[in-house]
Amino acid sequence: NVSVTLRCILFQAGEDDVFDIRLNGVALPVTTRDPDWKDAQIFSPKPQPTSGGKGDYKVNPKQRLLRLDCAAPLGVWRRGRNQVEIRISARGQSSLKPVVQLEKLEAHLRYQ
Repeated sequence: NVSVTLRCILFQAGEDDVFDIRLNGVALPVTTRDPDWKDAQIFSPKPQPTSGGKGDYKVNPKQRLLRLDCAAPLGVWRRGRNQVEIRISARGQSSLKPVVQLEKLEAHLRYQ
């Protein structure tokens, strides 16, 4: 059994903002929504440091990232180039900034 999850990490998104996420034109359902996500490798709003170093990063407790995981069925993926679209379909009451940044996009492949 194989499953793929598409993970989007967003900066400056309101926890109640609504997103439309598509892979190769197919809408993906959000399966996990975590408005308290922390990531020691993301430094926003500060610039990313130069690559290299010890990799000993500490999590900023004030960091506000939104993690959205989406089920991405195998039949939607293509060999070669794949296109991911992330759109804000509605801004919520908690929206802090007019611009939302995509910080990280990951595909998690799981074999069971």
